[in-house]
Amino acid sequence: MLAYTKLAVTIDPSILLKLERLGEFIEFKPNETIFNAGDKADYLYINIKGNIYLHLKNRKAWIGPGDILGEIGYILDTPRTTSASSGDTGRGALLGVHIESICSMTLLVNILFSLHIY
Repeated sequence: MLAYTKLAVTIDPSILLKLERLGEFIEFKPNETIFNAGDKADYLYINIKGNIYLHLKNRKAWIGPGDILGEIGYILDTPRTTSASSGDTGRGALLGVHIESICSMTLLVNILFSLHIY
């Protein structure tokens, strides 16, 4: 599933496969809330299919398939800094990785360094 996203361009396939095994597939409907600012950040999400909007005050940012969301609170163990909702057309899907699924941060660090986010 992740092999067909833009993550496959920069992340080794073996790391993507490990991430898929740790996560759960989550489907969403149009205009569905994924999380709200201030929520506990217990999941890191990867957009598999569909549009996601991040909301911060009166600004809105779009992210598409292969983009990661929810990583700030997940890594720093802080509440969510933004809200996220699905787009208004079609169904979508996320891969959600619960924080307890990653016993060590090694896999997450490998992913972030592969994306040059540090």
